[in-house]
Amino acid sequence: MRRLSQLLAMALFACIAVVGTGAQSAQAAGCSGYLINRTVAKTSSGVTVGELVVYYNSSTGKNCARMNHLGPTYGVTDGTYVLLKRCANGTGPDVCWAEDEKYSLGDYAYYAGPVEIYAPNNCVGAQGYVTYQGKYIWAYTPTKIGC
Repeated sequence: MRRLSQLLAMALFACIAVVGTGAQSAQAAGCSGYLINRTVAKTSSGVTVGELVVYYNSSTGKNCARMNHLGPTYGVTDGTYVLLKRCANGTGPDVCWAEDEKYSLGDYAYYAGPVEIYAPNNCVGAQGYVTYQGKYIWAYTPTKIGC
């Protein structure tokens, strides 16, 4: 029984290590390009439960976002959300008024998304949450990224 527990723990660790580790894992889940932002979602007690990742593909002009489950939420089906928005031209440096936005919301075990927006030469913003112990644990990008 102890050996089985060790094998299961190693398998879980391997799965967690693969999620959100760079452009390669994003491509496997539908995003392509290079990572432009990674924001961790933590509880008030410091438990990491998710991460918001945003990619940009310069050959397609598309940004892509995904909200990944991590740690105790990985593999647990619960409410998960990701939103990606293209900022309107001319909005201030600390403001991102959405000119277009896409989102994914549902009960997921591994990630919400990916969602894509065509945004060459535009700033983008993203946000998302993972539900943990009945609470939404949010992650936000800085106001504008990829400008």
